[in-house]
Amino acid sequence: MRRVLLSMGAIVLTIACNWDKEDRLCKDGDQPVNIIVERSKTLYSEALTGMSCEEFNSRQTFEAPDWGSCITTFSPGELASTQTIYTNDPIDGILSGDTIAVDESYIYSLVSRGVEVAELESLEVKAYLPLPISAQKIFLYNDKIIVYGEQILYITNLLGELLYQEEMDGDQKISLKGQKLFIRSEKYIDELSDEKFCERIIYASDVRSSTLTSVREFSLDEFIYLSEGHYYGAQFYHLDKQRQYLGFEGRSENGERQTALVKSDSLELSLIDGVGLGSLTMREYGEYLHLFSWDWKGGSSYYVLNSDLQVSSRIEGVAPGEFIGAARFTPDFSYIMTYLNVDPLFVFDLKDHSGPELIGELKFPGTPRFLHEVDTDTLISLGVGENNQLTLSVFSVENPAVPLRTDVLTLDENGIRFDYDYKNFIFHNENILIKGEYEYYLVWIKDHKVEKLQRIPIYGNPRAFFVDDELLLKDGREWESIKLND
Repeated sequence: MRRVLLSMGAIVLTIACNWDKEDRLCKDGDQPVNIIVERSKTLYSEALTGMSCEEFNSRQTFEAPDWGSCITTFSPGELASTQTIYTNDPIDGILSGDTIAVDESYIYSLVSRGVEVAELESLEVKAYLPLPISAQKIFLYNDKIIVYGEQILYITNLLGELLYQEEMDGDQKISLKGQKLFIRSEKYIDELSDEKFCERIIYASDVRSSTLTSVREFSLDEFIYLSEGHYYGAQFYHLDKQRQYLGFEGRSENGERQTALVKSDSLELSLIDGVGLGSLTMREYGEYLHLFSWDWKGGSSYYVLNSDLQVSSRIEGVAPGEFIGAARFTPDFSYIMTYLNVDPLFVFDLKDHSGPELIGELKFPGTPRFLHEVDTDTLISLGVGENNQLTLSVFSVENPAVPLRTDVLTLDENGIRFDYDYKNFIFHNENILIKGEYEYYLVWIKDHKVEKLQRIPIYGNPRAFFVDDELLLKDGREWESIKLND
């Protein structure tokens, strides 16, 4: 029997149980365990550092992360935060990697313990570069190949000769921006004894957690770390064009749900009413940071923060009682879709980056979970539609004050089980490639309508990307070309 505090958002679950492997339940004797919900996490007004290892260790309440079916969590409005170079990284110039990378002449594909190099023009395989690891992610930078897998960062030249190697602890998320890798790692730590390290840890609340988030910048020119920071109990990390941000969900002193936002180079906190922040609900516009949050009672809010994370403007009370299902930022407009009782699309004008204006709204049926712009006056969304089917909706925002739903396409996928990760969508001009469970859907959008749908069976572990007027696809040993819009 054990009691464990497991932090989830602004709720802490106190669990006392024995794990029954046969029944796959947490039990107290013969009875399933009771779960007691406690409110916790009071956010600080300013981030704290300089604490001792004794303070750090006193907060550690987590035991082995094998919960089986003891706990089932669902965070409404939680947005996938993972994007790749071929599936529409939402911020230009920030790449999150994929299983393939392409330069002007060659396709570099991760295969079993190696990199396969194929000529882009002929699609013929020209070389195989062996690796000592099974990599999950590949980047190209100048004359370097960067791969990551099995908790090892491995960098070679274009001939596959080793330049740098490092073993890493914890769960890594790696992005490439310019000549730097930005590495966010999360580790479960029982206790610490290095007082100098403990004093550098940054706290934003009185949370009792088990996760230490480290954020580091790595130079690909010099192979050295340029900076690093360590944060206790962070819920999310966001890398933008100018800065890095970390978020901590919790409660204000009067019990209201809030999110504390901190820049990676500062101890100053900005307290945002509501939760639901993440990489798809935040975006920098010059010196301003735009973000959406939601609260069950008050609805969604649109915040604009200046470079010091002070509130420049705020739009409150958007869709009370609704969750944020999807968000999208473009140079001239930003959009959110919410869901629960009704499912509206909201359009915000960004002429003034310091103060957006809500100018348009449209209500339609369904549960949106993904939103993307096809061109300057066309949007698409994907989500759960009638009979829980995956549904693609097309919208005209030619008049952004009066958005229109102009077409609907139902796909042969379960919209509830569908993975809305950005890796399952690839965009190229008016073409969209959607990865389903057993087949790709190649959709051509023209004049705010679905012009054509082509189905492509999936047999193995496919890789695909667009180039010019072709879709290049590999679902076996050879690459094949599919002409677009024939």
